[in-house]
Formats: sequence, C-alpha cells, structure tokens
Amino acid sequence: LSRWLPLERNDEVSEILVILTDVTAERMVSQKAHLARASTERLLQISTLNPKSFNTFLHEVDNLFERSVQAIRQEGPESWSHLLREIHTIKGLTRNFGLLHLSHDVHVAETSLMSLPADHMRFARAQAVVDSLKESLVVYREQARHIGYLEDEIPHLSTHTQATIYRWGVRLAPKAHERWLEQWQAFLKSHLNSNLELVEVLTNGLNHLAYELDKPLPQVNCLGAVLYLYRGPSEILLGALTHLFRNALDHGIESEMERIRLNKDPVGTINVEWRLGQKLELLLSDDGRGLNLGKIQQRALAKGLTKEGDEHVSDDQVAELIFEQGFSTKDDISAISGRGVGMDAVRTTIHELGGQISIVWSGPKARNGCRPCVWSIELPIELVIGEAAA
Repeated sequence: LSRWLPLERNDEVSEILVILTDVTAERMVSQKAHLARASTERLLQISTLNPKSFNTFLHEVDNLFERSVQAIRQEGPESWSHLLREIHTIKGLTRNFGLLHLSHDVHVAETSLMSLPADHMRFARAQAVVDSLKESLVVYREQARHIGYLEDEIPHLSTHTQATIYRWGVRLAPKAHERWLEQWQAFLKSHLNSNLELVEVLTNGLNHLAYELDKPLPQVNCLGAVLYLYRGPSEILLGALTHLFRNALDHGIESEMERIRLNKDPVGTINVEWRLGQKLELLLSDDGRGLNLGKIQQRALAKGLTKEGDEHVSDDQVAELIFEQGFSTKDDISAISGRGVGMDAVRTTIHELGGQISIVWSGPKARNGCRPCVWSIELPIELVIGEAAA
C-alpha cells in the first residue's frame, strides 16, 4: 500500500514523499477472519436443519452431481441441456435448505457454464466447473462431520427386501415389544422417507426465500394419505417439488400488501394433497394469483414460439410453454430465478421417475390474465412402500 505527499518550498513542489506500508500481515489477519466467519456461518446453516434433513439433501445432491458427470461424459446437445437442469436443481436445493455459501457457489458455476462457448472444449471446461463445485460441497460435508451430523453408512437393501421388512413390520408392530418397535422405527428412519417428512423439508426450505422476497412464510398443508416412500426415488422427487414450492412463493403468492388490497389473508397457503390409488397422485396448489398467462404469451411472442394475432391458442397451449427449455417470465436473472430451467427440470425429473405432470385449471382467467391452477403429478405406485398405520 502506498501514499504520496507533496513537499512545497516557495509555493512550489520541490519533492514528493512516498510512504510505503507493508500490509501483508493485516491482509492475512483479515483473510483468516473472513474464513473463520464463513466457517461459522456454514455451521449455523447446517445446525438449523435436523440431521435427517441435511443427509436427505446430501443424498439428492450427490445423485445430481453423478448425473451431471454422466451428462458431461456423453458430450451431446441434449446432454448439455441435461447438465444445466441438474445444476439448476442443485441451486434450488441449496437455497431451499438455506446453505447460502454453497448456493452462491452454485449460482456462480451455473453462470460460468451458461457462458461457455459451444466448442470442442466446452465439456472439458464444464467438468472443471463441476469439480470445483463438488469441492464446495466437501467443505459443508466435513463441517457436518465435525458436529456429528453425518449418518453412518447405511447398507444398501433392495426394494424387495425393504418391502418385505416393511410389510412384516406392519403385521407385527401391534403385538411387538418395546425393543422391537425401536428397531422398527430405526429401519423406517434410515431406509424410507414419509411424505410428511418431505413436506416438512420443503416447508423449512422456504424460510430464507420468504425473507429474500420480503413475503410472510406461507402456511403449508399436507393433505391426504400418510405414506412411506422408497428413499432413493423420494429424494429425486424432492428436487422437482423444490422447484414447484419455490415457484409458488416467488411467482404465485402475492406480496403481503397486495394480498391485503385483494382482501386475502396476508399469509399465503400452499396445499399438497397425496392420493393413493392405481397410481400415486400429488396435487399441489397455492392461493396466489395463478399462472400469468398474459405474461407467458408475451414472452412466447418475443421468443417466436407463438405468432401475434393468433387467436386460436388455448390457455392449455399457453401454459405448456413454461415447460420449454430456457423459458422464463422473469425480466432479470437472479440467484432465485430467471434462467428458464426450473419447470423444464421438473418435467424431466418426473418423467425419469416414470410419471407425468400436468396443469389442471381450478378457476376462470382473471382480467389481469392470471388463472388459478393445480399442478397434478402422477407417479408409479411402485414408488410407495405402504401407508402409515392409523
């Protein structure tokens, strides 16, 4: 660091005094303080989650990283889109779980990936970006290990074995002794996820987003059957539901002042209903403004997806556009949204699980061009191991 000072004689500058200061030690102290602060913040972010929620996050992100690496190895146009969807889903999960340092790193990585030129080196450069991102996750994982948050390695059980244990447990539980019931509960906790736990994780993840958007935390209602789901598929499903929950609060539910003006409860509501029949059906809705069909159509016109003056485009056709890759109604890209990857990632994930997602209208279109809807997700019944005992 340098400073200079003119020395005057007879109203003229005769000399210049240059002062050099070695600030290496000061900068080292400042850097250490910054690292210590970041470490403390990471520990606080981890400790606000319960251990199972954090490990659920780790399992799903590990899976997404593995799929990202597979996409890079395939080196094709479709695999590049696949890679961007996986990274965007990781970003949604990190923000949903309040792991903000990691979320920032993912946002930077996503920006870097989207700016890479489409040349023969793109996938090699993408691998370097993903590797760097995985190192950021290692830092969180190690800090979680220090506070005893990492669960012991769970032996892999086939779905057939899990189903057999579960069904025998349901039969024996009413007559079992206390020690057996403890072991039974440990099995449920380590190998299965209940839909109540998934919704709890999703609800807790909205805390930080509500703060960022300056909106009250919505009331989340989990309705219908209480189910146990196979852990692997349920953690994949968590990624898709994360996008839908965040969209409900970001795009659907109005600000507190706007809701008051509309004579609505200042606190918004998100409902998730689970129905079990020949398939598993999830119905997700909120009491916000609905899909902004007018804005979607404007964006579609700007992108050349529809033609001006086309009066034959139905609401269903307009709504389907939100699943197009790169489609977003946001004017600016932020760490929250605007990339146009979220709904594309949702549909892709649901399809990979063997399911379908569709939009069901729950009311007429308002004058502002918005229409309330329900997100209907159908999944194979094989994802469900059974209903919780009453």
